Amino acid sequence: MFNYNILYESVVAVSRFQIPLYPPFPKGELKRDGGGGEGEGERGILQVKGKDRILGKKNEWKSIAIPAIVVLIIGIVGGYLWAQSNSIMKKKGSGLSPKLVARGEGLYKKNCIACHGEKGAGENPADIYAMDSKGNYVAPPLNESAHAWHHTDEQLVEIILDGSSINPRMIAWKNQISKDDARTLVEYIKSLWSERIRKYCQGPKHMECM
Repeated sequence: MFNYNILYESVVAVSRFQIPLYPPFPKGELKRDGGGGEGEGERGILQVKGKDRILGKKNEWKSIAIPAIVVLIIGIVGGYLWAQSNSIMKKKGSGLSPKLVARGEGLYKKNCIACHGEKGAGENPADIYAMDSKGNYVAPPLNESAHAWHHTDEQLVEIILDGSSINPRMIAWKNQISKDDARTLVEYIKSLWSERIRKYCQGPKHMECM
């Protein structure tokens, strides 16, 4: 998320400096109010002895103009970065559809909760690798405590519709629910994961997050 407090502090810090946007002035060209002090130009930075505010017709505007320009530039850059980060979040799928999640939860409670447990906690949350009397693994958690997020959306949809080739307990649901329903179930399952898992770790990227 874009940190506007850092942006504000940066603006305040930068605005304290008076940075000339023009070539250096000759020595002694400017004097402070009341006379007596000489201004010195060196490498484009004009300094006046004994007074913080720089004087003179050509540069007295900059105590206001420079901070304003800095604020404008940082505002434009900040707005651009915010728009980019917002766009990236949408592309990464971090923003789930509340309507689809709610509908998916209804489908989950109707068809999946009996085996996969409340909020995808699994059939046996205390031992997710436990086996039943036939030697098959119990239904795994669908939250991020197991391996559901190791699969892509399409792989999850395929498992829901066609069943598991590894565990016969996961039957095919293609005769009970539609492909759109399966996708909606996946939307709900992903709502059980953290944003980090959804954005950076799902599917082939899961090894980077182990």
